[in-house]
Amino acid sequence: MPYKFTQHETIYQPYKMEDQWVVYTGCSTPPINVSSGGTCTYNYVCACGNNYSGMSGGAVRVTSNAAVTICNSVLDSNYAGSCGGAVSVTCGNVTISNSGIINNCACCHGGGVIACGSGACVTVNNSCINSNTACCDAGGVGVYGGACVTINNSHIDCNCSCKCGAAAVVCCATGCFCCDIISCNHASNYTSGIFSHCNAKTEIINTTICCNCGQYGGGLFTEGGSCTVMCNSNFFCNCATSCGGGIYASGGCLVFCGNVCICCNQGTSPGIRLNASGACAYVYGTVYDWDGVSGNGQSCQDCGGCYCNMKDQSQVLVTGRMYEYGDSSDIGIAVANGGALVVNDATAFDGSGVAVEGGGTFDLSARIGSEALELDTLVMDDDAVLCVSSKSRSTEPIIQVNNANLGNVKVKGLTSERPLIKHGDIIWHYKGGKLVTDEEEAESVEQVMDEEPVVEEVIPEPEPEPEPEPEPVEEEQADEQEQVGPEPEQVDEEPPAMEPEPEQVDEPEAAVEPEPEPVEPEPEPEPVEEIVDEPDANEPEPEPESEPEPEPEPEPAPIAEEEEEPDMINPSITITLGEDEPTIGVAMPITIVATDNVAITNITCTVNSKKKRAQMSTGKGTPIATSTYTFTPEEAGDYAVIATATDKAGNTIEASEVIIVAEDNDTEAINFNAGLE
Repeated sequence: MPYKFTQHETIYQPYKMEDQWVVYTGCSTPPINVSSGGTCTYNYVCACGNNYSGMSGGAVRVTSNAAVTICNSVLDSNYAGSCGGAVSVTCGNVTISNSGIINNCACCHGGGVIACGSGACVTVNNSCINSNTACCDAGGVGVYGGACVTINNSHIDCNCSCKCGAAAVVCCATGCFCCDIISCNHASNYTSGIFSHCNAKTEIINTTICCNCGQYGGGLFTEGGSCTVMCNSNFFCNCATSCGGGIYASGGCLVFCGNVCICCNQGTSPGIRLNASGACAYVYGTVYDWDGVSGNGQSCQDCGGCYCNMKDQSQVLVTGRMYEYGDSSDIGIAVANGGALVVNDATAFDGSGVAVEGGGTFDLSARIGSEALELDTLVMDDDAVLCVSSKSRSTEPIIQVNNANLGNVKVKGLTSERPLIKHGDIIWHYKGGKLVTDEEEAESVEQVMDEEPVVEEVIPEPEPEPEPEPEPVEEEQADEQEQVGPEPEQVDEEPPAMEPEPEQVDEPEAAVEPEPEPVEPEPEPEPVEEIVDEPDANEPEPEPESEPEPEPEPEPAPIAEEEEEPDMINPSITITLGEDEPTIGVAMPITIVATDNVAITNITCTVNSKKKRAQMSTGKGTPIATSTYTFTPEEAGDYAVIATATDKAGNTIEASEVIIVAEDNDTEAINFNAGLE
């Protein structure tokens, strides 16, 4: 079943025209135009059919650092020639409560509401943002350029955009959607739900995103270094004409806290699709997945759950649970093209499987316990890599599966004889650079025994090689003897002439005398060689200088580069209170999630200046850290909750919430189950 959450306040109801209403209609300029500071309140206002062909804001335009409140009002059928069909805020704080923003149109961005600029902050409570249209993007809500928008207990339905983010766009800004219904929105391109990109920070808490339709990521699309945190929310019945029916991440970071349900979505990779370098998913809570497709032997991208078509250092880190509904061959997470799935001892896959192909990595090196990781299905091709821990000395299998389809998997980190994978009575080991079962190993040993005599015949072949070496020596000696033999024969032929013999003898004697003369210069080069040797003896003196070559000098260079990188980005922090109304004497959970681009080193929480003791679910030094606290009110009143987070560089951020404890339970609160049972 989809996750159930509670709506604590009443959603805006259809309005009734009364005498106290102020009606603005047919205006060519925004009827509510705040261009100076101060505080303004508008109650029971009906701005209908206004046509502002100028810059932005068909009904409301706020351009100053003012505090503007609009309550119990209707902004209907207004038009802006640029942005913000109904509301445009570039500076100031605007709060809209118990109101309807419907049937508005913008020629560019933000058919219903747009907030742009670091000084713009918009809060919408208990309201409807319905049937608005943007000719570019952000049919319902647009948040840009450092602005901040929070939507609480509201509906964002049936909005339309020609490009992306039919429901909402968060770009270089912060957007929070809490206890909302986002449904039936339609975009011609990209996502029809929430589009988060360009270093945006988006929070989706206790929210249902359903029945939206777009090209990529029917419910959510992230890219460009954005960080999206999801907690206790549902993604169901969304549709993507291309891929990523529930969620599509083309870069950015997805963080799953608490319970997140992904079910009944449609498209290639109907659950979650990660499809670019730098796209990461961190599962700290439990992800319930109904979108599994039979993946035993199929391509990863046809599988349900989370499909990761990532490169470089992208990864999925699971420290919680992946819960898969469907038959036993369903794939919960699929990894390909250089992506990595990282799990640890706290990870559990209930009724879910894993598929790895195309150079993907299944990293279990963080699992050092003795218990096996249980999977329904494991699919790994020839290019897959399995990393295991070398610290565990257990003799039990590392992975236990019900269905297996394994190729020539590469295994890293295994230093013992611990079995890798167990499927029924079949056990795989990693030996000789490949996965083998006990039976295959026994067959290979028998083959080696049969091939041993064949190896002995090859050994004597190199023996005759040294024999030909003495033969050329004997031939040379024989040739020398043959050359010496004929010389005396020629001398025997010469004796018939007796007289010339002494003359011939004298001539060789003269020839013998000059022979020593050339011998004398031969020793002369010898002292030259000695002279050459002398400087050689002197040369080693500089050699010790060259021996300590400046090899250590280039090493500190990269160290300096790492130290020079400044971290000027503050972390972000979110406080999530328990679902139930605070009651005297009843413990109430407080969850704090801090995210940073480098690492979170400390999280603190105080309630009415009293420091609470944390129960850490993630350790220090991680980009995302989660701390849980328990608070038990002893009496009625308001309790201030202040949370701080500090990153590795010492940057600190603070967030606050107020817990209101009443003497009696709020009888007006109603339960709202997101329309699901």
